[in-house]
Amino acid sequence: MRTWQAALTGVAAAALLSACGGGFAEESPEAIGEAAEKDMKALESVRIAGELTSDGEEISVDMALTTDGDCQGTLGIQGGSTEIRSLGGETWMKPDAAFWEASAGEQAALIQGVVGDKWVVLGDDQDFAELCDLDELLDQMGGDDDDSKAETDGTEDVDGTEAVKVVGETDEGDPVTVWVKVDEPHHILKMQVTEGGEPGEITFSDFDEKLEVEAPADDEVVDLEQLGSQAG
Repeated sequence: MRTWQAALTGVAAAALLSACGGGFAEESPEAIGEAAEKDMKALESVRIAGELTSDGEEISVDMALTTDGDCQGTLGIQGGSTEIRSLGGETWMKPDAAFWEASAGEQAALIQGVVGDKWVVLGDDQDFAELCDLDELLDQMGGDDDDSKAETDGTEDVDGTEAVKVVGETDEGDPVTVWVKVDEPHHILKMQVTEGGEPGEITFSDFDEKLEVEAPADDEVVDLEQLGSQAG
């Protein structure tokens, strides 16, 4: 699980670093960097969606998350996917068969036999807790003060919104592009790493939209600790 969270925050960090190194058409890199970071960190909720590669695995994500740590959406890996819900400190996932096979290996069939089509409660699993916490994600997105390798490349339309296109490099030297909303608030709309070991593209949307997560019914949930004892 940690690989996914690290991959997502890693792509996000690389892109915001470049945003801090570029700027809007008429402003300095320092000014736009401060504006982008300030407005992103002021968010209380956001939706992230996209695909990336980490350790040779293709990962997809479509999640809405809040600063309270609540979230709802899907994660995909190696052709499988799982629904994720987190509410009030509790997290549940509902994987399909392909997801179990990709993540549980030889135990997949046994686990599927126990879980069926129910939700699995993850308790205080820190990997999913970090993924669902918007504050945690935005903290991971802090850049540094090296603006020397980033440049702006005009403006482009991103889903109907004008955005400044900023081109730079990740810490590993891979090309990265980030699109920052021209109008206030200056949100990051899209980020893309095109080369290297962890390419990917992530979009941000639904800024500060209300997220209503519904906890699964008790009779639709399997406890992870009980599952472990039965699988062992």
